[in-house]
Amino acid sequence: MRERILHAIQSKKRLEGALLEGVDLSRGNLENAWLVRARLDNANLERAHLEGARLYGASLKGVNLFNANLRGANLKECILEGANLLEVKLDRAKILGVRWGKHGVVQNELDGRHLERIGDFRKAKVKFREAEEIYRNICLHLTAAGLLSEVGSFFYREMVSRRKQKFLFSFGRLSSKIIDILCGYGEKAFRVILSAFLIVILFSVVYFFAGLNYDQQIIAYDRGQAFSQNVHEYFLSLYFSLVTFTTLGYGDVIPLHAARLMSGFEAFLGNFMTAFFVLVFARKLTR
Repeated sequence: MRERILHAIQSKKRLEGALLEGVDLSRGNLENAWLVRARLDNANLERAHLEGARLYGASLKGVNLFNANLRGANLKECILEGANLLEVKLDRAKILGVRWGKHGVVQNELDGRHLERIGDFRKAKVKFREAEEIYRNICLHLTAAGLLSEVGSFFYREMVSRRKQKFLFSFGRLSSKIIDILCGYGEKAFRVILSAFLIVILFSVVYFFAGLNYDQQIIAYDRGQAFSQNVHEYFLSLYFSLVTFTTLGYGDVIPLHAARLMSGFEAFLGNFMTAFFVLVFARKLTR
């Protein structure tokens, strides 16, 4: 089968829609092959020469493309879910609409997750390192192809894969996770807004129990007063938290006791998150 396929390709025959699942074409010369909408699921194309190949709409699920040469190939609408894309060469390849994996997650990262779940952290680290390299390669070629709107999701996955290589409870992994939660490594502006909202809510609860001074009255939770009054005073605490976070500082509400220190810390977080949002938004906009 291998020799027949290679002979057909080298004879410039068009194998459009061909059923070639599981074939071993490793190290084969498939330059300028016409494989439009062909099915090559689980095939072995390791180190294969596919320069200029027409693979438009082809199905390459689970295919081994390790170190394959796809320079100048047409991969538009190609399905690469579950494929091994390590060290694949994509210079000048047409990659618009390629399905790299389910939700954009390549197989190497999925393998790393599985190994991490079963406790094999050494092998998981290797798989995450491979995934990071693959994502970086995809980002590089998406940028070269001018598909900048797709770069962000792969950069995000690259950073996640890099984080997963660190020790489980290390400071580096924890700090990276915090950055992910706050802004998705600069790719998820909505997370910055959500994080800011949660910080305002959290500090409003602190102020509600620590106490505030408003118009010569103490604003704080009191079990002895009516529920409606507690709700009213909580919203004053929420108002104070919001103006503190945004550093407006009207001065009509004054923090008491521990709330003083907490208000200073919240103002610092507010300045930090505002700068963070501007950075993330500008990054997305300029891209």
